[in-house]
Amino acid sequence: MVFEAAEDAVEWAGTVQVIGTAKITDPTAVAALAAVQQGLKPAVDAAAAAEKALAKPADDLAKATAELTAAQAELAAKAEDEALKKKVADAEAKVAAAKTVNDQAVAAKAAADQKLAEVQSAIAQAQQAQVAATRE
Repeated sequence: MVFEAAEDAVEWAGTVQVIGTAKITDPTAVAALAAVQQGLKPAVDAAAAAEKALAKPADDLAKATAELTAAQAELAAKAEDEALKKKVADAEAKVAAAKTVNDQAVAAKAAADQKLAEVQSAIAQAQQAQVAATRE
């Protein structure tokens, strides 16, 4: 160690006591944390992709529902019109198909969100384990 003083400092002589501390981490806990953290980016990417993939089915379902509502309104005005009855039936089938696709996208988004939550929880647990394993 090197000590320096200003040129105009008062002369002094005495004992200098140096106290050092260290933190010793458990390499296993550090490795476990690093391994769990590697899963974060893929989980975040999957959640973002699922969110993006949900937009089109939701839009398609909204459009199909609007078409069904319009067809039902037309049929209400002309209840005996067979062409309008077919139009309503076709619109109902389109809504059902769009709902199925939308439900699948919602389920995929929920699964991606669940996976992300699991990874974040595992990271928090690994961080706590690392802190607990650290000795001073």
